[in-house]
Amino acid sequence: MRLTPDNLPDFEAGLALLGSGGGGGTKPLSWALGPELRRRPVDIVPFDSLAPDQGVALVGIVGGTSVLPEKPPSGHEHEAAQAALTRHGLGQPDAIMALECAGQNGICAALAAAKTGLPLVDADLMGRAMPSVDQLSSSGRVDLGPIAFATPTGEVALVEPCAPDRLEAILRAAVVAWGGWVLVLTGPVPVRQLRRAALTGTPTRALTLGRALLAAPPGTPTETIASLIGGRLIAEGRIAEVVRDLQGQRFGRGHLTIQDPARGLARVAFENEFLLASLDGRVVATAPDLLVLLAPSDRDLLRPERLRPGPHVAVIAAPGPAWWRATPERLRRVAPRAFGIDHDPVLGPALTGPALTGPARPAAPGRAPDGGEAR
Repeated sequence: MRLTPDNLPDFEAGLALLGSGGGGGTKPLSWALGPELRRRPVDIVPFDSLAPDQGVALVGIVGGTSVLPEKPPSGHEHEAAQAALTRHGLGQPDAIMALECAGQNGICAALAAAKTGLPLVDADLMGRAMPSVDQLSSSGRVDLGPIAFATPTGEVALVEPCAPDRLEAILRAAVVAWGGWVLVLTGPVPVRQLRRAALTGTPTRALTLGRALLAAPPGTPTETIASLIGGRLIAEGRIAEVVRDLQGQRFGRGHLTIQDPARGLARVAFENEFLLASLDGRVVATAPDLLVLLAPSDRDLLRPERLRPGPHVAVIAAPGPAWWRATPERLRRVAPRAFGIDHDPVLGPALTGPALTGPARPAAPGRAPDGGEAR
């Protein structure tokens, strides 16, 4: 499979869906990715097609995703981070893989692949957006080796392997000191090590989900749209209230209330991502399943920082990555209590087989999933 200018809008829409409200808007980086894809499309290769000794570099962005429009990338962050790793004695990778293939992090990995001419591995270490580096599937399982992080203003730092919680603390401190966000790049990690943690198929799932969402004709009922992306409609109506609590939380916390005349009063709790949905006081969906807020009129996918009372929205729950629900230990790391919400996980049917087989989408560009025109 190849990522090209024609299917970039599908990829963006799918990454927004996998963001579950988080992961950041795709536009600041996709504007840079579009011209690169016109010059050289990106091959998306199956994880199992790589040899055990081949090295994979993992890439992503850590920090305040809303800062990118105000502090845009220079375009040289990946090059600077790779140069620092090379000076440290690490060789060049054979492929690129996203740390988190959701939101802008999926675009970040594709941009790195386009710039280097390397293939993009059809896998990541989260399967959806989550806020913390210590929520990577590799935590405690895979040594990611030295990690470089680079800023748009040219600073580069290198961190030797450390415990996941320590790495999270170091990165958050760097983000504050360096103005809001940093690009993170690992040295080449052998495929044989990544097999223990790779969530395979995430980039192709993003493409399939996005194609299904954007191909639905105008006026398609919201319940049908939910079904097309493999989910279920929880509620639809006007946002009546948005409450935010920025005290004592790493990322801030809040909830919104939706008045659905047919289904009742819905409430959705969020931090960076949408985490829990209830209907008339009964919890009906939680992380690690995906919770999506969709504006039915234009398929705009809303993020927590953009919420305000008034707009008409739909709340959709879709299957999260099966990897996280495979064992109780994994599920604990991404379930509501991992975010300080005292409730057991409430999950829908697991995703099985191919991600989805949405209808083919016309090549003409359409509306982007986070506002504006797709590029």
